[in-house]
Amino acid sequence: MKIRTLCLMGIIPVFLLLGLSISIFVCYFEYRETMWGLHESASSMVVTTSEFFFGTPFEHLYSKQTNKKQREELLKPLYTAVRYKNFQWIFAYSFYDESLVYSITQEEGQVFPEQDFAGIARQLKDQDVIFSSVQTTTDNQKFIRAYRTVYDTKYQPSGIVGVQLDANILRENLSKSIKQSLKGSTLCLIAGLLCSLFISKILKRDIDVLNINYDENISSLAKLDLKDSKTSFIREIRDLSNTFETMFSVLKTVMTNSWQNILDVELLRSERDIAKKYKNICMNKNRLKNRTIYFLSEIINPDRMDIFSDFFEYNTHIYCLFGRIIPVENDLQTTLSISSMITFFKINIQKESTSQAIEKTLQLYPCSDFQLLEWEEDNRQLLLHVYNPSTHLCESRQLEFQNGKMKVFHNLCMEAEKRIALYLKTYYQKQTQGEKNMSEKISEETFLLPLRAEELMNKMTSLSKEYADASGGVIVLTLKLK
Repeated sequence: MKIRTLCLMGIIPVFLLLGLSISIFVCYFEYRETMWGLHESASSMVVTTSEFFFGTPFEHLYSKQTNKKQREELLKPLYTAVRYKNFQWIFAYSFYDESLVYSITQEEGQVFPEQDFAGIARQLKDQDVIFSSVQTTTDNQKFIRAYRTVYDTKYQPSGIVGVQLDANILRENLSKSIKQSLKGSTLCLIAGLLCSLFISKILKRDIDVLNINYDENISSLAKLDLKDSKTSFIREIRDLSNTFETMFSVLKTVMTNSWQNILDVELLRSERDIAKKYKNICMNKNRLKNRTIYFLSEIINPDRMDIFSDFFEYNTHIYCLFGRIIPVENDLQTTLSISSMITFFKINIQKESTSQAIEKTLQLYPCSDFQLLEWEEDNRQLLLHVYNPSTHLCESRQLEFQNGKMKVFHNLCMEAEKRIALYLKTYYQKQTQGEKNMSEKISEETFLLPLRAEELMNKMTSLSKEYADASGGVIVLTLKLK
């Protein structure tokens, strides 16, 4: 009985703690994800509304010369939006009249808590969109609000556009999470009870073997050989030890599986984890080959989110761009900025020259380092475009490139460059005459090596690994095919 009690007291609290921990995680992250969804919906609506009324339309709203029919025509799209139950109230405040220019609600006569537009305007000086906390009306209904500044034709702040969103889903989701958590905790308790009963049964069986009845068996014990009794005793102790190890192994397996389940549903993933996953899936193109050229690239330190490298083809051109973007708020935002920058460049390269596309791209997405290799399939020419952050200019030039030759480009630190340069010079046989480097780096050497392109890339990567933590970077290797 004592054994069973000890197992119940020792094992059930572990399962109970496990169930409670999982329940807390589920409730917290469910609330956080729901709040994020509400913010995204409110933000999208308030940004769309402010852009819709940018300039002249907003001036017409607060102008006394605008009649009722014209006002209704301007506000017609907003009445469509309010049909969705989530949007309770869409409104705009004018700085000129210091009053609401329009107020559209789902039901006529609805009254909502007042707001301090002067304080909201002060906050909007530093932020594009701001959100209120979750508030409650007199009839116990929850809501949140989002605000954004709207500007006149001279791009001067003329008012505030706001949207109120139904937030009762927070209460509903929390209620569902609590019910699910109670079910989960109950299952954990049942599992702990069954596990403790199973283990106590095993322990009791093994300990009963050791509980020798001395009164009944003393004579037989006296006849036993001492060595045999010692051997038997040691064997029993070992079996008991194995039983305890089995118990701990079962508990460890349960804990490991539970923790893995939490990770599998991404409850504990940070923004950095999401950024790395996104980069591996969507931005991991490091090989491109056609009938005339072979491009390879390798990011030396993949943990650095500000480093980028990408290949793509358009018409008869192949583009390889690599460098470092200036980091923004966090790793996730930095990764998304890189993705947006590459997409923006791809769109512009279809409309304008390469230099103009680079200039426009870097105006929107500042980079501390930007290099672009452009391969012209028709002329079989390789162009190098290097952006200079100090002058904000892009230097471009054509490189001589012979069949069967390789070129190496990189943006690594000087220490890594010395090692790569030493390695290349060791195997260097011939360099094309007339080439001049645009910098001190050995970024445009043409050489013949006894190694294949893949092997050479692996060698240069390994030579640069120990300096990756300091600055990281990208190595790009090109091979002109015969």
